[in-house]
Formats: sequence, C-alpha cells, structure tokens
Amino acid sequence: VTGMFTVLVLMAHAYPTRIPYADLFDRYKSMLPGHILGLLMRPGRGGGARLFVEQMLEVVADEERSSGREYSKGKEFALGTSKVFFRPQSVEPVDSLLAAIDGDVAKRNRVAQAIATSIIRRRRYRQQCYIRTGGRLLVILRRRQNYWKWFHQY
Repeated sequence: VTGMFTVLVLMAHAYPTRIPYADLFDRYKSMLPGHILGLLMRPGRGGGARLFVEQMLEVVADEERSSGREYSKGKEFALGTSKVFFRPQSVEPVDSLLAAIDGDVAKRNRVAQAIATSIIRRRRYRQQCYIRTGGRLLVILRRRQNYWKWFHQY
C-alpha cells in the first residue's frame, strides 16, 4: 500500500494542495521558544512535525472562529500520515495568522502557549489511558488468579 488510493480520495474531495509536515514545521518552528521545541523533540521519539502542525492548525481554526469565519478540520484541511491537505485558498489563513504573529510579540506568545498547553494536555490524556488500561488489566489478572485458587480449594 503506497497511499496513492488515499491521495486519490482526498483529491476527489477537493484537497488539491498538499504540504509535508516537515516543510510546515521547518517554516514556522522559528516562532516557538526553545522549551516548547524541547516538548516537541523528545529523545527516543521521532520529530514532532505532525504534532506541531496539528496543534498549529487548531490554533488557526480558533483564531478564525473568533473572527467569525468557519475554518475546521475536514472542511478546510485534512491530515494525512505524512502530509497535510488543504482546500483551495485554505492555506491563506495559516499564512496570514503567522505573518501577523511575526510583528506582534504578545500574539506570538499566546499562540506558543496554546500549542504548548495542547501538547501537554494530549500527553496527560495518553498517560491516563495507559494507567487505566494497566489498572484494568491487573484487576482482570487478579480475578482470574483468585478464581482458580478458590475453585481448587473445594
């Protein structure tokens, strides 16, 4: 499976512009402070380009919604395994927001903070899922062990 079928489906749904995550990450990573880049580039894991682009697009969607325009995942862009797909003229809000960020330090800090909190929130959610799954597995194993101990007593 090369992903060509997925590309054809996305093209049929009118997502002609496709940009690799690494390109967007390289273009806009300069707006992030070093500690947030450290959150993205964890040792032992791959690069955080997809995570950064996903969070950046969420921030852009929030900014567009606050100004009264609709910009959301599925309507204006779609996320693939290695690229983000945009509808025609849907890259403009991303470029305009990030161009406005270059001049305004407060807005840059707000966007960086939003990206950092969403990354941290996602990590906490994943940790909680692992803890819940491990706890449930332990309960199941203990019940199974205790059942056989009780069964063999009589």
